[in-house]
Amino acid sequence: MMAPDHPTALVVGAGLSGLVAARRLLERGWRVRFVEAESVAGGSVKTFRRDGFLIDTGADAMTEAYSRFLALVKEAGLGDQLAMSSNILGVIKNNRLIEIDPAHPIKALCSPILSTGGKLRFARGLFAIRKQIGATSAFGLRAHAALDDPMLDARQRSQDVFGEEVTKYLLDPILQLVAGARSDTITSLILPAALSSGSAKMVTLQGGLDILPTSLAATLPVEFDSRVVSIEEDRSAGGLQFRLETPSGPEDGIADVAIIATPIHVAARISPALHDAVGELLGELPTVGLITVSMAYARPTRTQAYLVNLPSVEGRSELALLLQHNKADDRAPRGSSLITTYLDDAAMMALENVDDDTIGADVRSYVESVMPELKGSHRFTHVQRWPYAGPYARPGYYRLVDEVARRLEQVPRIRLAGDFWAAGSMEAAVRSGEAAAEHIQRDFGRRHV
Repeated sequence: MMAPDHPTALVVGAGLSGLVAARRLLERGWRVRFVEAESVAGGSVKTFRRDGFLIDTGADAMTEAYSRFLALVKEAGLGDQLAMSSNILGVIKNNRLIEIDPAHPIKALCSPILSTGGKLRFARGLFAIRKQIGATSAFGLRAHAALDDPMLDARQRSQDVFGEEVTKYLLDPILQLVAGARSDTITSLILPAALSSGSAKMVTLQGGLDILPTSLAATLPVEFDSRVVSIEEDRSAGGLQFRLETPSGPEDGIADVAIIATPIHVAARISPALHDAVGELLGELPTVGLITVSMAYARPTRTQAYLVNLPSVEGRSELALLLQHNKADDRAPRGSSLITTYLDDAAMMALENVDDDTIGADVRSYVESVMPELKGSHRFTHVQRWPYAGPYARPGYYRLVDEVARRLEQVPRIRLAGDFWAAGSMEAAVRSGEAAAEHIQRDFGRRHV
């Protein structure tokens, strides 16, 4: 089936992973059939615009450690849109917002978040696991699968190394924000991964994070509102047959290879070969859902923090507060505030039948109790539900991922891309798309000049 000079690839899904994979294959001379079920590109990278406010409703925070993502931004001609975010960190303790400014380390050392003993225990813990921190990347956790103990969660690992106080008020909120779930339910590998990038400065994109996928999609042959029904191996011809549902009706096609940039459960539904290869492991790969609640205010906050961590000991479902007006100056009109929070997976399920207005009112009441200067200036609330926000990386998750990867070698003409392989982030998405394209090129392609 493969043409002598221009092999054909089917790319499914126009999130960041699919966009990058399609771009790289086209650069190498492939013919690409690129389909997206929705009417816009971006996947979980979405920006909602209203009354001068720019709300990144899905993926949000990123740092200078996002090397491949930032390289892609510049490659897309958007380098001049990069902006530094506030690196002041906030922590809620006893319903009080406490700031830590990395630019003033002496003041940070005097912060009331930890006792003197807690600060010493934190320093000792960092020294004790410094080698593991240095060797771990949140974007390559599969490489450490052998260390992913199914009986050890991130909170327990943190308590073993750093003690109760440091875990409770400093590390627990960071761990849960990285994983999108409570720290006592996630893999212990998240601890060194989170600490490995903890010193990286926060950055963002002016104009909304969706300008990157929108810009990339404009240069690619994306067919929107087109859903893949099935992808079957054609062993006699040595390639793949696929069926689409497009705006103009059903359509059949052929390809040499495919990159499926969707959640693995979706990929397994459309590809019987993938489903057969992964088998019973699909049931052991749960996903996490989230609710984002964004509130616009006509007054500024007193704090200049962008990321405000919210320890679970505070008894709330919110994973963190993100003060978007401190992320970039175009996220809210001057003198206004825009605050986004994520409600965790447990809250997502518990609130399934609760209306958006009720959810927004509860979150707003809490935010205004922490930042009372905002009372009386609320303008609107935007609620976004994400039934799928990423993989649920429970203890032992990366051992399962490693086993899935081995089984998928049985289906070499189909590669998976997306956040299945690493802690969910825009950087992981870009890396995954690049890796999928590289595997396809290595195994089936020819380099073109």
